[in-house]
Amino acid sequence: MSVARNILKNPKLGPAGGATQLTVSATLKQKSSSVEGIQKWPYEAAAIAFEAIPRTLAQNCGVNVIRTMTALQGKHANGEKSWIGIDGNTGVITDVKEKKIGGYLFGLLLLLSFISFAISIFKFVG
Repeated sequence: MSVARNILKNPKLGPAGGATQLTVSATLKQKSSSVEGIQKWPYEAAAIAFEAIPRTLAQNCGVNVIRTMTALQGKHANGEKSWIGIDGNTGVITDVKEKKIGGYLFGLLLLLSFISFAISIFKFVG
């Protein structure tokens, strides 16, 4: 809803090919390792949820999903390679910044704010 309006009001591009989602997922996994007990569950659940987009992209490209996701997660685990994603045409792991593969960030920003809100509610209740 209001996609065209949001793009016109806030035309920011970010890395596509699942690169943004994997960076957020890796960050949430790192955060969950510093949290103890039941309070780490929302971080882990959100990290898994963010991996759905690159996983679906890999499936649609016809590549081996397990190998591709493992390789991508390894590249994003240390936080240095945040521009590594999947080329949607070939299924090859690539630097999406170098290939100029971008997407609009407003949906991701909305999702991040929702997840942040959900985690804060869970912390308050838990």
